[in-house]
Amino acid sequence: MPRKPVKTALYAPPIGRDVNAWREQLRRLDDSGLTAVSVSDHFLVGRQDPIAALAAIATSTRRLRVMALVLCNDYRHPVITHHAAATIDVLSGGRLDLGLGAGYLAAEYAAAGLPYDEPGQRVDRLAESVEVIKALFTDQPVHHEARPTR
Repeated sequence: MPRKPVKTALYAPPIGRDVNAWREQLRRLDDSGLTAVSVSDHFLVGRQDPIAALAAIATSTRRLRVMALVLCNDYRHPVITHHAAATIDVLSGGRLDLGLGAGYLAAEYAAAGLPYDEPGQRVDRLAESVEVIKALFTDQPVHHEARPTR
């Protein structure tokens, strides 16, 4: 039985004041044999916007998979998420892995002034967004009518 290669990922190093040093860290990770570098979507812990960070990682590396692990669905409209993901995928030469989640940190919702709905509602919104985002990655026109909330 053929052996599958081991896949490894790390969170991207935090962006500091010395952006050139940060890019050099990414280049070393790119050369290390690591499989992927990921960025999460938490604004109370961490100081980098995940979309901007993923774009910068995409242009600073040549081989590593670039992972959104994960973007919170409720922080962005699905059309905006698609637009950003499509741009990062082009910048990375097709290396983006887009992870989406329903959101779970009540404190971040409160800090952003967003309602923290029940888990089922958040999951329903996520499922609807995934449908829209996947459809936008096709060549077909997308017509979508939002589902009523619970």
